[in-house]
Amino acid sequence: EKDEIDLRFIELMPIGEAVNWAKEKFISNDIILEKVRELTPTPREDISSPAVYYRLPNGKGKVGIINPISCKFCANCNRVRLTSRGQLKLCLHSNNE
Repeated sequence: EKDEIDLRFIELMPIGEAVNWAKEKFISNDIILEKVRELTPTPREDISSPAVYYRLPNGKGKVGIINPISCKFCANCNRVRLTSRGQLKLCLHSNNE
């Protein structure tokens, strides 16, 4: 039997090369829920996770949707990121490192 595979979609975030993104071309991840109506929400396992997970009927894995622009998750975020330059980035919505 195959292991479950989770698939996650994240909205484009205006950081790095995407700072000057074209806001008129923004597409919310909500379109996934509109197009794939069979997705059903799963119970939240980790409140600090930026993803909201869904399942397809008879699907082996979950579909995670991360909406940093249309639905901020800052209140429960406990993530720290390490940049390729060795700097700590506490918030993806900030230019501070």
